Amino acid sequence: MRKNKLLFATIFACASAIASGGDLQSGMKVSDKLREAWDSPEIKESIERGIEENRKGDFKITFDRPVENLKISLLRHEFVFGAPTMAISATQDKNGNIDMQRVKNMKKLVWEELFNGATLSMLWKYYEPQPGVYRFEKNAPYMRFRPPPAFVLDEFKDLDLTYRAHCLTWFNKQWFFPEWVEKTAESSAAASDIYIKKVCERFGREIPYWNIANEFCTFYDSDVRKFMHRDAVYKAFVEARKHLPESAVFTYNELTDAWDGAFKNREYCPLYLLVQNLLLRGCKVDEIGLQLHIFSEKLWFDILNGKAFRPEFMLNVLDLYAELGLPLQITEITIPGLPEGPVGEENQAYIAEKFYRLWFSHPAVNSITWWHTVDGTSKTEGKWKSGILNFDFTKKKSYEVLKRLIKVEWTTNTGSKTPVKAFNFRGFYGKYKVSYKVDGESYETVIPLHKNGAKTRFIKAIPEGNNAVGNTD
Repeated sequence: MRKNKLLFATIFACASAIASGGDLQSGMKVSDKLREAWDSPEIKESIERGIEENRKGDFKITFDRPVENLKISLLRHEFVFGAPTMAISATQDKNGNIDMQRVKNMKKLVWEELFNGATLSMLWKYYEPQPGVYRFEKNAPYMRFRPPPAFVLDEFKDLDLTYRAHCLTWFNKQWFFPEWVEKTAESSAAASDIYIKKVCERFGREIPYWNIANEFCTFYDSDVRKFMHRDAVYKAFVEARKHLPESAVFTYNELTDAWDGAFKNREYCPLYLLVQNLLLRGCKVDEIGLQLHIFSEKLWFDILNGKAFRPEFMLNVLDLYAELGLPLQITEITIPGLPEGPVGEENQAYIAEKFYRLWFSHPAVNSITWWHTVDGTSKTEGKWKSGILNFDFTKKKSYEVLKRLIKVEWTTNTGSKTPVKAFNFRGFYGKYKVSYKVDGESYETVIPLHKNGAKTRFIKAIPEGNNAVGNTD
């Protein structure tokens, strides 16, 4: 009888779980409650005001003589919109090498036409698979999802991208710790120090942004903890400081739990305390990285139904971490396209637009990185349909939404049809192309107009050598 009761209980539990999953799927649709939250006049006004105040400036361009047909166009945002480069090596060609046609397709759609930032994988396990054997250079053996950093930098050298390295230490055996490392604290510390030295010295001059340590507040691997050296985060920051140039930007990067933890525990949440601790101990910490991976059907259901990651919650958390006085980077995001099909695409596009608008508006946020861009390439993210492109590179609605925001709504194109010696305008911070005519001859130049840079630029109308552009404040 007892066995029968146990059997019935098990069957009931399984049926309940299946039913629950089905209910979640059927409820995965942008709800009226969610729309009300984001359409709130206070929230909309706050976001639009934030974009206007934090992403745009008043500029003046002057010339030494009148110019005609002046055109001023934003070429590249100062704000970084990024994606990782891992998926360019998701498939092989017939010779067992990286499929170069897919590399070209991704390069064109993801970076040439959309984003201006790229995250390069530096995970120890894959880039030192054997002691002293490094997969840094272009001719390194193929490894799925782990393109050699030198290959990426060479393939993308014609693009004006901001690069970020990910990462130098992580509490993770599956993705980070090499199998060959001797399982003692002393050995793991010594081997880690060597790898950090090698990778920093090899790429420190080419990559300006570095995720030094990753997910130590949330992710716990009990196997790794048995032999990983003590105080690994502090040690990684100290070691990186020895081998990276002073101009390198050091980031501590944390998992999705950092959002809920900050909202509940405020300045006593793990991430806040860890960064504060590192700063008090004299570490060079330049940024805080926040991830938002939606790897839960329940969480996705709650977001769509206006129960989680509401705008006021997100702004509250960003404000808290900003109190530490460091820029914030949205370093990794996963926004599902569930349920699979048109409704899922609409869900993803809606949330992508709202989240990007909010992050772009906040004064402390400097970048957003969409983590997996092409469906069918990542085994981990496959079930979530979180790409902005399908496997065949057709564009999903989320791609079109992001392109509209970044390339249409958040851009500046202005100028004057009448002759001018000076021109004032308000535009987004970034790099601009300035074209004009003098006596019927066409000229153009590129100038930076950054948040912390000169707001007035002088241009010698008829350039002489490399002294065409100057600046004044």
